[in-house]
Amino acid sequence: MAKRIFKYELDAAVCQRIMMPKGATILSVQWQHGVLCMWASVDPESPPELRHFVLAGTGDLTPDGPFLQTLQANGGGIVLHLFEVSP
Repeated sequence: MAKRIFKYELDAAVCQRIMMPKGATILSVQWQHGVLCMWASVDPESPPELRHFVLAGTGDLTPDGPFLQTLQANGGGIVLHLFEVSP
């Protein structure tokens, strides 16, 4: 099946869960118009799965899971690091 790029809005919460098609590949995480967004390549026909993400600030403990992206806000005054973790 042909894949598509989907956008998911993230909360500024430390831990969050997002329902996305199974096997989705995270492409990028960035601020868009003041909203933290994640783009993923997905097969829309795949069954949904719940995935778990953690935002850690510089100096915080490193979550046990793959690192995805570092994000900056307020001209670099806020730096966050996004990880995907097991439930």
